[in-house]
Order: sequence, then C-alpha cells, then structure tokens
Amino acid sequence: MNRIKRAAKLLGVLAVGALLGAVAMAANQEWRVAAAALVTRSLGTEKTAPPADPHAGHQHPQTTEGEERIVLTEQGRWSAGIEVGHAERKPFERSVSFPGIVRTRPGRSIVKVPAPLTGIVTRVYRERGEAVVPGQPLFEIALTHEELIRDQAEFLAALQKARILEQEIERLKTVSEGIIPRKELLQREYEYRQLQAELDTDRQVLRLHRLPVEHVASIERNRKLVESLTISVPEVSQDESCVLQIQEISVEKGQAVTAGESMCVITDHCELLIEGSVFEDEVKVLHEAVQGDRPVAAVFETEDGGKKQVRSVSGLRVLWVDDRVDQESRTVRFGVRLPNEGLVYDKTEGQRRFIARQFKPGQRCKLQVSVETLNNCLVLPLGAVIEDRVQSCVFVQSGDTFALKVVKVRYRGPTEVVVEHTATGITPHDVLVVKGGGQLLAAIRSGGALQSTCDCGQQH
Repeated sequence: MNRIKRAAKLLGVLAVGALLGAVAMAANQEWRVAAAALVTRSLGTEKTAPPADPHAGHQHPQTTEGEERIVLTEQGRWSAGIEVGHAERKPFERSVSFPGIVRTRPGRSIVKVPAPLTGIVTRVYRERGEAVVPGQPLFEIALTHEELIRDQAEFLAALQKARILEQEIERLKTVSEGIIPRKELLQREYEYRQLQAELDTDRQVLRLHRLPVEHVASIERNRKLVESLTISVPEVSQDESCVLQIQEISVEKGQAVTAGESMCVITDHCELLIEGSVFEDEVKVLHEAVQGDRPVAAVFETEDGGKKQVRSVSGLRVLWVDDRVDQESRTVRFGVRLPNEGLVYDKTEGQRRFIARQFKPGQRCKLQVSVETLNNCLVLPLGAVIEDRVQSCVFVQSGDTFALKVVKVRYRGPTEVVVEHTATGITPHDVLVVKGGGQLLAAIRSGGALQSTCDCGQQH
C-alpha cells in the first residue's frame, strides 16, 4: 500500500513539472514572435504570412512560377538604398578594353614664358593656379640689357638725323634753282633715302631683341627710350575661348633675369591626350578601328565616400598608333584625343579667377575600342545585373514586390550589359533595381527581413 502511495505521489510531481515546462515553452514562443515582429516593423518590411505564424516577423521568399519575391515598404526601400532604372532596346557597341593614362599633348599643352630681355622684375601680376587668357599682363621688368639700350640710342639718333635731313630738303626745295645747284638737292634726297633704309634695319634689330612693335613705335612717336617692358600671356591655343592656367611662377619681385630665362609655365589643358598600350598581337584591332573610324570610350573609375563612381566619355577616336614595339613591355602605344572642356568649379577671388577641370594628366582609365555594332539588343544598366552563385539575375519591381529573375549575359560593357531577351521575359517597360539589388538578394538567401544587410543599406 505504501508503495502505491509513493508511486502516485511521484506521478503527481512529474505531471506538475510537465505542465510548468509547457507553460514556459509557450511564453518563450510568444516572446520570439513579438521580437521578430518588432525587427520587421523597424526595417519597414511587410509581413507576407498570417500573424499566427511563429515566423511572422521574417519575410519569406514567395515563389510563383519559379520566381523568388520579396516585399518592401517605402521605408524598407529607403533603408536598403534602392534605386531603379529601365532596360533599353537599342544598338550596342561591342568593344575590347585596353589600359590608358591621361597625358599632356607634347609641344602644345605646356608653354614656358621666357624673359625676352635682360632686366629686373618690378611687378608680378599673377598667382600660381590662376586662370588667364591671351593678352593679360604677367610681369613687368625694368630693362638693363646694355646692347638693347645701345641699339635704342642708335635708333633714336638716326630718327633725329632723318628729321633734320627732311627739314633741310624742304628748305632747299623752296630756294631758287639758280642759287642752289640741283645736284646738292639730289644729294640730300639720296642721303635721306639711305637713312630710311638704315632705320628699317634698326627696327628689325629691336624686334630681334624681342621689343614689341608698339614699343618701337613709341620710340619714334615720343623720341624716348623704352625703360620697362610688360610681359603678357602669349597666344597658345587657336581656340579663343580656351582658358589657360598658371602652373608655375619661377621669379620673384626684384629678381634679375637674363634673356631666355623661364619666368613662368602656362598650361593649356582644354584638350588632353590619352595614351593607351596594347600587346603586339592585338594591334590589328587598333588598325581596324582607325580604318573604320570606330568610336572609343574612355572609362574613369573613382571612389567617393567609399562608393565606386564610373564616368564614361564616348565618341572618341584613335588618333595615332606607334610604329614600334617597346622592347621591355612588348606593347605598342596609341593615342586618343580627350576634350577637357568641363569644369569642376569656376570661382573668382577679388579680380582673380580660379578653375579646376574634370580630367588631369596622370589619371588612369580604360579605353573601350569598338570592334562591332550589335543591333536590336536588350541593354540593361550595369548595376542592375547581380551575381547569384553561378548565375546572373535582376530584380523587377511591381509596386512593393520585387521579383528575382535569372538572365543570360551576352556582353558586359563598362556601364551597360547586354542580355538575351528570348528567355528572360524582361521588357523595356519593366522597372529594374539598379542599386541595392545585392541587399535584396542577401535578404532572400538568409530568409530574414534584410537582417544581414540592414546596416549597410540604412543611412545613419
């Protein structure tokens, strides 16, 4: 009897323990459901399952006819940094890529301004980096060149002599022929013509001294020697609208300079040159591009705040191809002309102007040389195509739903991708995710509400 009582008491204890365990498990389950729902609401995603589902706080991929889907609210799209675009049906230039580097044009982009005469710098008008145009003053120098001073003095003396001789001829013409012999008048006229020829020679000598024409004319007009000289920005480019820049100033105020000494360096970066390199077995592609006048695109990749930025300049042409192979690198160089008209900024400080151009010598890029034109292609933005294991795919938006579709890539360019349009079902009217697709894919693969990618998609 005692044994029976003890057994009953033990069964009662076990029943109470089981009941308490069941209550604890139920409470824990409810807690997990509530926590998952809180995460879902904080990320702006919508539930795709009934609230009674224990996993209601997570977004489960929906599968319809083999497509995986994810639903996002407006807050969720903002958190993931979603940006959209469209496909296009248009011709596509299939190209090959070669490395390139931006350089100045030899003999054109850099101009050294020398001191035309020996003297002392009395004024510096410009600063380094300042934008200038032809004709603006750069320096003022006091002339100390002995030979120039002597030639100016001889020229001035000849002018005075010519003036006196001219007056003598006019006087002899007024005198009666019987008093002054005709021969004497002819002799004075001959001396005057000879003196004029010497003056022409003196003018050319002064011009060889780099004395401007207006200064020579000033000596004739005012009968005074030139004491100082203003050096101005020379005519560098045939394009009058091109703005030049002071790259370097080599002299200081009060410094003595000799004729031919460099005073400053002016750059003309309105047009630059991209120098590319290609292996000798690929030179045929360049020759065909030159003969067929095929377009070339220059692709520049930069980083802005940790984000990769791609800038493409299209419509360029191969200008020249070297006729020799570099012995060390076994490559052939070629050149592409690069217009550089765009300005990053254009500001004025007082009366001084400063500019910054888009492209600078030393920048590296990729040259995409066209080899053929493909017509009627389905072209997608480069960011729309994401890699999922061994296949490529895109996200197509329909309201709040984003469907994952597999695509087959034919050609991949620097900014665009050509895909097969027979099996994808994508049309130019579809709205495609061009930024943030990687986060959507990670959310689908993890089975959560952007839990693995919410930190990088959300803006802080």
